[in-house]
Amino acid sequence: MGLGAWGPLILGVVGAGAVYAYMKSRDIEAAQSDEEVELRDALS
Repeated sequence: MGLGAWGPLILGVVGAGAVYAYMKSRDIEAAQSDEEVELRDALS
């Protein structure tokens, strides 16, 4: 791509953003499943 020294920096930022988004989605998923368990308990 011809980015020189900027290439690794850009890849690092993109990689960190991807990891952050992945962790955030896992947190949201865990919170949703906790809420579902509480709702199921309340309804039974």
